[in-house]
Amino acid sequence: DGTTGVAIPAGSVLHILPPAVEENSTTARNVHLVNTNQYNIVQLIKMGYSITRTANALPTAFGGAGSKRDMLRQEKWREVKLKKELMYYFGGRSQTGTAPATVGTMGGFRQYLSGGTLAKDFNGQITETGLRNLMVDYKSLNPEVSEVYAFVALNVNELINRFSLNNLRITPGTESWGVDIRQYVAAGVKINLVPLPLLSDPVTMGWGWILDMDRVSIKVLEPLEFVEDPGTTKNTS
Repeated sequence: DGTTGVAIPAGSVLHILPPAVEENSTTARNVHLVNTNQYNIVQLIKMGYSITRTANALPTAFGGAGSKRDMLRQEKWREVKLKKELMYYFGGRSQTGTAPATVGTMGGFRQYLSGGTLAKDFNGQITETGLRNLMVDYKSLNPEVSEVYAFVALNVNELINRFSLNNLRITPGTESWGVDIRQYVAAGVKINLVPLPLLSDPVTMGWGWILDMDRVSIKVLEPLEFVEDPGTTKNTS
């Protein structure tokens, strides 16, 4: 604005209003929206187990011959599910190598939701006032959202449940007392609580992520499969 320009102070809120047009104008003014599609790197994983023919031929506590293989498969299947879940939490988005032998790792919740306006540190312990203030900020940034999912550690889930303990009443003859909240409402947003048992160590037991599931997409390119690889095993007698 030349010599009449005034610097805009940092933190100022700018409201971009539509332009005024002359009366009886027939001019159409196009609105262009810029797409900002978010994607993650594809991560391939492979986990295996080994077994000898002799071990597979012997009976185990799980059954007769062949039960050892089934037992190892079940153990590996459980480990794969645990590791995949941890990848969703703590994975780091990156890609190395040269095509076609590239190695990609997908980013987890922590990478995308650990800073800026998307993160909140309650400095010790979550409080009801703090949670409600967080949702007010969230609703201000996302006015169209009416329902979210809060994936939280068991400890955080318990703290949120305790918000209502002082408002409970018991009647004569009551044999149980307590509350198990599955949904909390704040700032016009329904918060579905989903406890995560894997967040149990001294650091992550206070963690959690609030997600709008309409904006999250998970694509599994190949289903989990078991591949039999005889390796170098030879018959012996």
